Amino acid sequence: MRRRGASLRRRATGAAGRIHDGSPEPVDVVIFKGAQTGRIDLSGRQIVQLPKELIDVLPDIDELSLAGNALRELPVEFVRRASRMRKLNLAGNELETLPDDEEAWKHGLGARLDGLWLHGNRLKELPDALFTSCPSLENLSVAGNALATFGISSEREGVSCLPNLRQLNISGNRIERIPDGLFEACNRLVELSVHGNRLTSLPRSLATGSGVSLRELFAQGNRLTGALFGDCHTLPSHGWFPLLEELSVADNQLTSLVPDCARQFEGAMPNIAILHAYGNQLEEIPDYLLDSARTIDGRRKRRQLYIEDNALLDGAAIVAKARERCMSLGSGLVSLTLGLDNHQAGGVTQLDDAGVSVVAGACRPLPGIGGYVKVVPIVRLQPDVSPSSDTCDVLSQDNCLEPPAQDATSGRVMVVSFASAPGLPNWGGVLGRVAGRMQVQDTSRVDVCFVCDARRTWYADPSWQDAMSALARDGNYAGALLLGDSMGATGAVLCAGAAASVIGTNVECVAFCPQVDLTRSSIRPFEDEREGVNYADACRRVVDSARVLVAAGGRLGVHCGTWEHDAEQAYKLAVDVDPNQQGVQVTVHGEVHDHRVAYAMEADGGRLSQLVERAIEERLALAVR
Repeated sequence: MRRRGASLRRRATGAAGRIHDGSPEPVDVVIFKGAQTGRIDLSGRQIVQLPKELIDVLPDIDELSLAGNALRELPVEFVRRASRMRKLNLAGNELETLPDDEEAWKHGLGARLDGLWLHGNRLKELPDALFTSCPSLENLSVAGNALATFGISSEREGVSCLPNLRQLNISGNRIERIPDGLFEACNRLVELSVHGNRLTSLPRSLATGSGVSLRELFAQGNRLTGALFGDCHTLPSHGWFPLLEELSVADNQLTSLVPDCARQFEGAMPNIAILHAYGNQLEEIPDYLLDSARTIDGRRKRRQLYIEDNALLDGAAIVAKARERCMSLGSGLVSLTLGLDNHQAGGVTQLDDAGVSVVAGACRPLPGIGGYVKVVPIVRLQPDVSPSSDTCDVLSQDNCLEPPAQDATSGRVMVVSFASAPGLPNWGGVLGRVAGRMQVQDTSRVDVCFVCDARRTWYADPSWQDAMSALARDGNYAGALLLGDSMGATGAVLCAGAAASVIGTNVECVAFCPQVDLTRSSIRPFEDEREGVNYADACRRVVDSARVLVAAGGRLGVHCGTWEHDAEQAYKLAVDVDPNQQGVQVTVHGEVHDHRVAYAMEADGGRLSQLVERAIEERLALAVR
C-alpha cells in the first residue's frame, strides 16, 4: 500500500498580499504606506470596524481591498470621502446594507468608481444610488448575497442606470425579479451572470438594450419558463444577440430557446459557440443553431450544443438535420458538437459523421437540487476522435450506468470533474488533451463524470455525496480521481470520502484552492439554512470527508498560490484532518500570486495536464483486480 500522505510543502514569498514569514505589518503601517501609493490591501485582517486612520486618507486612495474581514457596516462617511476611488473590494464581509445617500455616492464613491466587488456578504437590498450615481462603473459583483430583487426601486424605473457596465455578476442570490428596463442603457455590457437565482423570466431590455453588445450570458439554475425572452414580440433593430458567444440556460423549465419573433430569423445568435441547455423541457432546437458558428468577419468555427435531459427532443432527428446543414458547408471539418444523453442518442448509429460529433453519456437527475451529472467515456473527449466499439456499447444503454464488459483483471477508473462557481461543466479541455496521449487500451477503462452545481451552493446538499456513492457503486469502478478548482475543489473534497467508502484505497482527490472555512473565505455562497448552506456545517463535512478519504488509504493533494487567503484555507484543511500534518499534501506554487493556480499551471507548458495524466495512470495501475 502506498503511503497515505506527505508533509506540507511551502514555497514562501515576501511580496505584499502573499505568504509572509512572521507577522504581517500592523494595520496603521499599511494605511500610512498606502496613502503614499494610492493603494491599500487590508484583506483578511478580521477588521470589524473601519479604522479612523483609513477614513482620514480615503481622498488619496485609488484602490482598496477590505475583502475577507468582518465588517457589518459601511459608514456614509466612507462613501462621502472616497471620491478618488476606482476599485473597491468588500467581498467576504458581513455587510447587510449599504448607505443610501445619493449625494454622497454622486460626489464621493460613485464619482470615479469602475470596479466594485461585494460578493459573499449578507446584502438584502442595494441602494438606488448604486445604480444612478456610478456612471463609470464597469465591473460589479454582488454574487452570493441575500438579494430578492436587483435594480432600481419600482417608483424610479425608467431612470438611466450604469451606462458603462461591462461585467455584472449577481449569481447565487434569491432574486425573483429584475426590472424590465434595467438594461436598456447598458449597451456596453459584455458578460452577465444571473445563475442560481429564482428568476422566472429575463428582462426584455436585456435583448433590446444589452443584446447589441452581450457576449456571455449565464442564467442556469433558475426557474425560467416558456420561451426565453418570450415577452419580446418584435425583433430589435440590431438583430438577435449578434455577438453572443456563450449562453447557458441549463437547469430551468424552458420550452423554447427563442421567442416567436426570432424563431425563423436565420441571423439569430450567429456567433454563439457554446450553448448549455440541458435539464429543460425544450420542444425543438432552431435549425439555424445546427451548424457552425459564424463570426463577425464571416469566418466559421465549431459550435457546441449541450441539450441532455430534454425528454421531448428527438436526438436522432436533430443529428440528421445537423448533418444535412453541415454537409452543405462542404468544409469536411467537424462543425458541430452535440451533447446528448443516452436516451436521446438511442437512434444515432454513427457518432462522428458529416461534420457532426455526438458526445453521449449517462445522465443522473438530482431531484430537488438540479445540477448536472453526466458520465462519458474519456475517449469521447479527444478532438476529432473516431468512435470505438466501447463507445458504441455505452450508447446502446438506456441512461444506465452499468459499464460495458471488461477484462476481469482490469478494473475501471472514473475521473470526476467538479464545476467551479460559474456553474458550468469544466475540465473537458484538460481531460481531452490527456486522453489524446493515453494508450488505446487505457482509454477504454476510463470514464469521465462531469458534475455541476448550477445553483452555486458549494455542493452543500448531501444529495451530492449520495450521488457520488451511487456513481462509484453502480459503475463498479476500481479507482477514482476527483478534480476541482475553487468551489469545485470544495465539492471534490466533500465527495471524496463518499467515493473512498465504496472504492477503498484507490481514490485520489486533487483540489485547487478549495474554500474550507466559509466564515473566513471571501469566495463563498450566502449562508442560508433553507438552502442547506451552513458555514460551520460545511466546514465540518469537508473535513470529515477528507478524514474518511485519508483513513481509507486514499490521497488528498491541495494546491494553492501565494495568496494568503487561499494558503490559509489549504493549511486549515491539512491541520484539521491531521494535526501532525501527515494526511494532506499541500503545495504552494510560489510563481502564482492569485486564485487561478490551475489555469497558470496549464499555461506553463501544460503542467496541469501532466499532473492529471500521472494521477490517472496511477489509478489505472492500482485498478487491477
